[in-house]
Amino acid sequence: MDAQEINLTFEEAMDKLEQIVSEMERGGIPLEQMMAKFEEGAKLAKYCQEKLAGLKKKMEILTRRPDGSTAWEELPEE
Repeated sequence: MDAQEINLTFEEAMDKLEQIVSEMERGGIPLEQMMAKFEEGAKLAKYCQEKLAGLKKKMEILTRRPDGSTAWEELPEE
């Protein structure tokens, strides 16, 4: 599973990532399964980061101009 192959919403990916972290924190998982879960979690984390970065680029706010008209403007970079 590659980050581009993940077919989940952001929320679903975050939920799955939280499940993986919880399972890993509980322990009792054989080393091979632990590594597989770690790899899956890393891919989910990358997917979520990419989603957030894409959304940040698209974020716009509606602003009112002095003449009363409205226009969409990009949010300033921090």
